[in-house]
Amino acid sequence: MAVCKRAALFALCLFLTLCVYASETGGQAAEAKGETVRVGWYESPFNITDKFGRRSGYAYEYQQKIAAYTGWNYEYVEGSWPELYQMLLNGEIDLMSDISYTEERAEQMLFASYPMGAEQYYVCVSTQRDSDLSAENLDSFNGKKIGVSKESFQEGLFRDWVAQMGVDVEIVELMTGESENIALVDSGELDAYVSIDSYGGVHNLMPVVRIGSSDYFFALSNNRRDLLPELESALEQIYNESRYYNQFLQEKYLDSLSISFYCTREEVDWLSGHGKIRVGCEDDYLPFCALDAETGEVTGALTDFFNLASNVVQNAELPFEAVPFPTVSDAMEALQRGEIAVFSRWRWIPTTPRNTAC
Repeated sequence: MAVCKRAALFALCLFLTLCVYASETGGQAAEAKGETVRVGWYESPFNITDKFGRRSGYAYEYQQKIAAYTGWNYEYVEGSWPELYQMLLNGEIDLMSDISYTEERAEQMLFASYPMGAEQYYVCVSTQRDSDLSAENLDSFNGKKIGVSKESFQEGLFRDWVAQMGVDVEIVELMTGESENIALVDSGELDAYVSIDSYGGVHNLMPVVRIGSSDYFFALSNNRRDLLPELESALEQIYNESRYYNQFLQEKYLDSLSISFYCTREEVDWLSGHGKIRVGCEDDYLPFCALDAETGEVTGALTDFFNLASNVVQNAELPFEAVPFPTVSDAMEALQRGEIAVFSRWRWIPTTPRNTAC
């Protein structure tokens, strides 16, 4: 019996040793087999390095997902977006994220078929300084110095916008990173900066006017055409696995940083002179809205919404006031007289039990 136990224990130890050896050698073989891909790394919501040197971000997470299908190993090369863009053209890096498609660029690099996402572009001013730039008065742009990242997609958009609107501005091409570019606006060396929507919340930019939008892609150096089939296959598998993967990353990394969380100067001026935003609703319409007879205050989901929405923008407070009415007709008449700014009502979808609203 003792001999059997010793034999069984020996066999178990041998099995575990072989498993560990196979795991180690297998991992080394997989690592040795995987292609090393040089990736451009520019600090932004796409590429985030924390104080401990740990990486995260929209592009970083996407790249890790791609590596799960391709087996690629990444070598990150740091720099500003314009610097890395030039390195991609020179073949000094293999892969770069967040590049908008143009026919001219397609002759210089290899674009993936599937976009990473879509972004908006704005002329922005710093929230740290007063500015007279206004979308309602385009003459306010005349004589202003406006920075834009050199050779970026938004540079072309902005030049087209300037020509179309007939304004006279000094366009300053910048080769530095976003933080350095925004510092020039904060200091007053630049009057404004053309930025991507998702960068606004990071750098406290306030939008003045939107100049356009585009899809953006992963792009490969022309020297690494051998990587394109693997990239295409990985992106197709990611898309088939989850058609909302881009949306997932957008919500995770970019939506909370959107420049739309800032009011324009005109909107701030309107709020300061307007007073409370009076919103009409039906009385006795819980759970949405009702007047508490004891306190005289409006309760329900509408009040909860006001508590959340009042602080949704970074540079202003939205003061809401719920105004209950006995009937919809009374509310609509008040709306026509200008006594309320808007009438809000939930419409119940006929279900049993009645628990769904739109």
